Amino acid sequence: MKTPELLTALRRLVSSLPPGTALPGQRDLCARFDVTTFTLHQTLRHLERENLIDVTPRKGIFVRGRTPAASRVVQLVYLDNPQAMRIREYGLASFVSVTSRQGTPCRAVHVAHEDLAGFRAVLSAAAKDASCPGVVVSGCVSGEVASYLAGVTHPWVLFGDGLSLRPLVEFPVVTGDGFQGGQLAAQRLLARGVERVVLVNFLTKPDWPWVCESRAGALSVLGERGGVEVFLPANDCVQSPLEFEREVQEWSRSAGHARVGILCRNRNVLHIATSIRRLFSNGETADLVLMDLEQHPLDLPGVDQVFCSMEDLAEVSLRRLAAMRYGMDAPGRVRVPYKVLPRATVPCLMTGSDMRLVAGTAREVLPGARR
Repeated sequence: MKTPELLTALRRLVSSLPPGTALPGQRDLCARFDVTTFTLHQTLRHLERENLIDVTPRKGIFVRGRTPAASRVVQLVYLDNPQAMRIREYGLASFVSVTSRQGTPCRAVHVAHEDLAGFRAVLSAAAKDASCPGVVVSGCVSGEVASYLAGVTHPWVLFGDGLSLRPLVEFPVVTGDGFQGGQLAAQRLLARGVERVVLVNFLTKPDWPWVCESRAGALSVLGERGGVEVFLPANDCVQSPLEFEREVQEWSRSAGHARVGILCRNRNVLHIATSIRRLFSNGETADLVLMDLEQHPLDLPGVDQVFCSMEDLAEVSLRRLAAMRYGMDAPGRVRVPYKVLPRATVPCLMTGSDMRLVAGTAREVLPGARR
């Protein structure tokens, strides 16, 4: 049976039942109408949008009353911890944009990351709200919050890595695929024939899991190419920018006329990457690849971009919530891939006027690479 036929059959079934009646289970419906769970899932979502049924997680599918239902509202909870990292309202703008396009309001609330009681109150209220199909959690997930989330049965999704040093692999996480993004960015540099590569913002203190993943992805590609020298500065370019630039300047003195590539992770340190670009003998032509996870890409002529859209993450998060409500999702990490963006041809050189470059030393050479 095709989707239009199934939609007609289910409308007829629902109209024949009084409000509040439970429909057969999804397995029974699939067998009865000889359809896949995917087809049934899509059809049920359509009936839900028509206000014909209510889907209650872990309870079932019920015929809705004939009175108009309240609009569905996605609850977004941002766990704020400005002491850990100067992080913007991670994902909020993307969710507002996506839910606006879909016609579903987004209700956002800020909770201090250590306020477990406040966080529990928000999730409890969302679970009791029939208009709330699920909760999206973003920001900094503390150990106490993680322990509480482990027992939450109402549909919820963690947007990003929760700013946690421990990979939250047991949770329904939606994040960018840092390993794949690092590989893609490194491949982009190698395609341009670089002989030496410096990694910017691929070593942080603390060494966050998503940074480790990106670094591992980049090094897995660069390590397979013989004759490529890779420099991974020991200093965190955000916390110790002067020490970081000292290392790069010392390393640049031995670059000679080799073609140098700069691989930069995240736009917030792009000013550092574009500044050290001038240190090499090939000047403004030094190849620069930006690996970025944001709502929209930057307009950067002369810079290759490997980009993952937060709006894509938001859409995947909403789809996971919908799947959970139908019992068709399981805990685990969903990784949204990065993509290579077309490169503009006009040269671009951004500089930071407050940056000072002095000498220092450090180097890392991959096995088999030229010293």
